[in-house]
Amino acid sequence: MQFARYGINSQMSALAYDPVQSLLAVGTTDSHFGPGTVYVFGQKRVCVTFTPPRRSSIREIQFCGDKLITLDSKNDVSVFSLDKKEMVANYSPPGHATALLTDPSLDYCLTGLQNGGDGIEIRRLCGI
Repeated sequence: MQFARYGINSQMSALAYDPVQSLLAVGTTDSHFGPGTVYVFGQKRVCVTFTPPRRSSIREIQFCGDKLITLDSKNDVSVFSLDKKEMVANYSPPGHATALLTDPSLDYCLTGLQNGGDGIEIRRLCGI
């Protein structure tokens, strides 16, 4: 029997699971152990890491088809390609983001803002 050992550099702050692709994404906080990072674990020892563009903690993670969308403590929405294993887009909404919603059939990211005055930011995932 084989066992895999995975190390996570800091406290976990967000989780997401994709049952179709059998992937688990774990986001961590920014601490003296290291920057906030997203770890993606899958079958057959698949392990990929993504780092946000600025040092921050990961607040929310969502799978959306072949992409992984994160919202971090600096209010950056980042889109990572699971195929290319790199960040493909990054966006900073005009305010404090409190909610993130994606749908793999739409290819859009909806971001709810704290002030409510601007309503909901709707951005196309590839062209954020």
